[in-house]
Amino acid sequence: MTKRRGDTEVHKDSKEKPGWCSDPRLPPCAGFVEIMAPVFSREAWRCVWHMIQNDLVHGWGLDFALRRCVEPAHEKIGVVDSQWIIHQVIPSLGSQVRCHLLAI
Repeated sequence: MTKRRGDTEVHKDSKEKPGWCSDPRLPPCAGFVEIMAPVFSREAWRCVWHMIQNDLVHGWGLDFALRRCVEPAHEKIGVVDSQWIIHQVIPSLGSQVRCHLLAI
């Protein structure tokens, strides 16, 4: 996996647990990969759209359900680990809730 440290990239080697994902016809896998910036086909987006609530503060658990929108998931889901994301400090529903709770 690739991690950004300052202005450089650090590549970390990830090992699979023995016996996990041993089917040679399937890609290497890990127990979990956090989804940071998903990209969807139009067809998949039509399915995903119905999973997202208009007041969604966070998407915990949503990544486990997304595979239902792309079958067979092991052929249609990929992981790009050579890019990083810089989080912007942009007000969101989550920050509004936090501010409200702090004001109480």
